[in-house]
Amino acid sequence: MIVDLINHALGEQRNASVRVTVLPDVFDVRGTDVMVSVGEPVPDNARAPLRVCSVGYERELPHLKHVATMGLTYHHLQARRAGFDDVLFVRHDGRLAEGSVWNIAFWDGERVIWPSAPQLPGITMQVLRIGLAKLGIPDEQRRLTGASLAGMRAAVAVNSHCPAQPIGAIDAVILPEFASLTTLLLRAWNEVAWDELGPAR
Repeated sequence: MIVDLINHALGEQRNASVRVTVLPDVFDVRGTDVMVSVGEPVPDNARAPLRVCSVGYERELPHLKHVATMGLTYHHLQARRAGFDDVLFVRHDGRLAEGSVWNIAFWDGERVIWPSAPQLPGITMQVLRIGLAKLGIPDEQRRLTGASLAGMRAAVAVNSHCPAQPIGAIDAVILPEFASLTTLLLRAWNEVAWDELGPAR
């Protein structure tokens, strides 16, 4: 059904950005409505390295992608007003979790490390982990806090807009070796064939 709706929304267009939103049916509490929006393709080229600030915040139902975005939008805008590019969320127990609309990956010189905390396991993150495994490059999820940043050489933001957006600094911590991590993750991204991901991408 979802694929049919996407194909209908696309029409003859084959190069586009597509968003599917599942909404509760306002007339039937047991039903749902599906909204498909189609826009111009989003370029996946990385921008200049981001300056990110950390802030205490936890998304509701973080393992789900949902439209309750007021909190994350507020903190993102506050970070921009403070001179940063984006925000990294820290849970009440001090664990690093995720960015405003992205997962974060770190490089310690030996392996790729993802925070072990309630977060949205984004599709881009999942694809990258498949690619890293195919390349034989170790990666793991680990409990990370602000103190863990001192042992990291690089960090990137990963989401559907860019599989390896460099992060140059988190708060006052400079992460200078982002080029090595972005190169590694782009190799992993290109290692996974689209047909390995199933019919509904």
